[in-house]
Amino acid sequence: MSRKIGIAVATTIVIVALIVCFVPFMGYLEKTPLSYEVINTHFEPGHSESSYVWDSPFGEPHLVIGRTPAEADVVIQNTDNEAGLFSVQFTFYNGWINRTYFYEENAMIKLGENATIRCESPLTSLDDDHWWDYEVVPGTKTTYRRVSLLDYLLHH
Repeated sequence: MSRKIGIAVATTIVIVALIVCFVPFMGYLEKTPLSYEVINTHFEPGHSESSYVWDSPFGEPHLVIGRTPAEADVVIQNTDNEAGLFSVQFTFYNGWINRTYFYEENAMIKLGENATIRCESPLTSLDDDHWWDYEVVPGTKTTYRRVSLLDYLLHH
């Protein structure tokens, strides 16, 4: 008789342990980044046309003579099922004066649509001493996720 009770208790413990470990019944909200794809990048050097005033974020605007401003473009497609704010952090490096410039531009992109995020560059052209780079920072969305009690206790 005690053997049957022991088997019943052990079976009950195993079933409860399996339920606690694998059945998703806990839920929580989490922020996840929006999904996206970079479609294209482009750097358009300045052209020898006329003078313009460059609004430097590091000080007073100053006159640049003889060239139109160069521009860097990043084309992003929002592949998520929600619209969201996407930021592009641009980095420009001028090797002649060993200076790095940082800029950030933002765009609200509807689901499934593309947007060109453009930044004026302090560089007039690119070569071995002058380069640019970018990093896309997608917006976030809040999703509800169901997990097992074990997963919740281990990760939250």
